[in-house]
Order: sequence, then C-alpha cells, then structure tokens
Amino acid sequence: MFKLRLKRDNEILKKVNHNHYLLRLFFLVLSCFGYAYTYNAILVPKHIVTGGVSGLAIIIQEVFGLPTSIFIYISTAILLIIFYINFGKEKTINTLIGSVVFTIMVSITEPIARAYPLEFESHIIMILVTAIIQGVCNGMIYRGGFNTGGTDIIACVLVKYSRFSVGSALRVINAIIIGIGALIFGFTNAVYAILILLLSSKLVDIVMLGLNDSKMVFIKSKKWEDLEQTFNYKYKVGVTEMGNLGGIFKKKEPILLVIVPYHSYHDLKEEIVRIDDKAFISSIDCYMVLGGYKNKVIPF
Repeated sequence: MFKLRLKRDNEILKKVNHNHYLLRLFFLVLSCFGYAYTYNAILVPKHIVTGGVSGLAIIIQEVFGLPTSIFIYISTAILLIIFYINFGKEKTINTLIGSVVFTIMVSITEPIARAYPLEFESHIIMILVTAIIQGVCNGMIYRGGFNTGGTDIIACVLVKYSRFSVGSALRVINAIIIGIGALIFGFTNAVYAILILLLSSKLVDIVMLGLNDSKMVFIKSKKWEDLEQTFNYKYKVGVTEMGNLGGIFKKKEPILLVIVPYHSYHDLKEEIVRIDDKAFISSIDCYMVLGGYKNKVIPF
C-alpha cells in the first residue's frame, strides 16, 4: 500500500515538474541572458565581485589573466561532476540545464556588452539597475525550478558532509569571495557588491513568493466573541475559529485567525488590546490568499 502511494505521489510530482516546461525553459533562457549581460556589461568592467563562481571569475581574470567565460566553463564542468557523484542523475538534471544555459549566455553576451556597454553617471543608479535586473532574473530562474549551479553546488556538498544549512553555507562562501575581491579591488567595490547582493536577494524573494502585502493574525482571548464581531463589522474581514485546547489549564477557547492588509494591521492590533489587554496575539507575513470570505477593502 505504501509503495503504491509513493508511486502515485511521484507520478503527480513529475506532472507538476513538467507543467509548462517549455515556458519555464523560455524564461530560463531570457533570465540567464539578462543576468549574463549585466554581469559582462557592469560587474566585470567595474570589478564588482558579488560572490559566486562568476564573482570568483572576475578575481581570477585580474590575477591570472584567464577570461571570465573560460573560468566559468571549467569550474561549472568540475562542479557538475562533483554534484553528480554526490547526488545522482535526477537532482543533477535541472542544475545541469541552468548551468549550461548560463555559461552559454555569458559567452554570447560578452561581445554584446563590449558593443553596447552600460555607463552610469551615478553609482547609486548603477547599483539599483544591476540589483533589479539580477534580482528579477535570478527569481525567475529559481521560480522555474532551475538554478545556475556554481556556489549552490558547493553549498549542497557542504550541507551533506557538515552541519551547515544551505543558507549558512552560501553566506560563508560568498563572504569569502567578496572578502578576496575587497583585498584586490578595494573596499568601495566590496560595498557596491554587498549592496547589489542585498537588494537583488530581496527581489528574488518578491519574484518567487510575491509581495507580502497582508498579515495573518492569530488571537487567543477570553473575549473572542467581542473580537469576532469587531472584525466582521468594523474591519469587514472574515474570521476563522480554530479548535484549541490549552496545555496547562485545558481551556477550550478558540483561536481566531484573521487576514488583514498591512495598512489595517496596527489599528486592528490596538483594537484587540483595547477590548482585551490580556489577549495573546501572534502575526506573520502573508504572501497569498485564495478562496474564503474576502471583502473589497482587502487589496488582494
């Protein structure tokens, strides 16, 4: 029975992965082109090392004179072999596709970047343009289920053989690469790199998850009926009563679940405290709401 269920789940997963596959490939190619163009048009000539294999390639070119595209090709091939040995064929496929497309785009955009360079009068504009393009492009790549390999592969291998998380491993690797870049190209360029990295990382989250324009609020209160009426009539939002059994006193008062837009959140919180100053309130960012009761006052 368990094997049949596992087989069915795998079949569903394959259908999900193959859904709109050609469209996902199209956006992968487009995103890799945009990412590679800003890399060759801005980061390489300005000597801005934002981490990753592409950042390391800028350092290697400066120290040893090896072209960035050649270094990226060689390092990508080596890292893919390491990834295949450690994680097998299935997990390597999407990484292989993303890595190959990106390295090809780096080669294609090199002459384009020389013919059509990007020049900026302000360093702030340069940072913003680079961060926006790379953040959106990276977000589209990840959203399509691909990645461009590089230091992601090193991080995955570190996670397998150590107690690092993927995020921690990536931060350590990128910090080392940016640090080396700072020693070679100066502190100012390192600051530019960090700002681009921070801004683009935020945009990656927005592209993948959407804007968190609302709050999901959990409330536990003895005056839950009064609160429920307030939410319904004053804020025009639906309320969900969640079953609850207290861990110490075994009380069965429900927990209220409410989703409100950001602009109403602080007012709602103050209203809860006004009705019951001993109420327990917990909230988290909410990225997507589908179905259920929603009033037009909520902008999603």
